[in-house]
Amino acid sequence: MRYSVAALLFLLAFSGSGLAAVNFSGNWTLDLKASDSPDPMIKRMGVPFIERKLAASTKLEATYHRSGDVLAVTSRAPGFSRVETFRLDGRTETKNEKQTGPYTIRAA
Repeated sequence: MRYSVAALLFLLAFSGSGLAAVNFSGNWTLDLKASDSPDPMIKRMGVPFIERKLAASTKLEATYHRSGDVLAVTSRAPGFSRVETFRLDGRTETKNEKQTGPYTIRAA
C-alpha cells in the first residue's frame, strides 16, 4: 500500500511539472465565429458604435513569446498594433491605459 501511494504521488508530481512547462509561444489568429463578441466590454470603455462594429469583425492575429516568467503578446489587425508584457510570477502590477485608465493585473 505504501508503494502505491508513493507511486501515485510521484505520478502527480511528474504530471504537474509537465503542466507548468506548457508554452503557447507562436502565432495565433482569433476565430471570430467561435469567440464571444467584444462589444459589451469595449462599449463600457466608451468606444463609439462604428469602431465597436469594426473591432467585432476585424481579424486579430497575435504572437505569443514566453521567456522564463515573462509573456510578451503582440496583437495586430489592420490599422492596429499593440505589445503587452505579463509577468507570470503571480505578482500584481499596476498599468495605465489611455482609454481605460489605471488597472491592476496578476498573471501566473
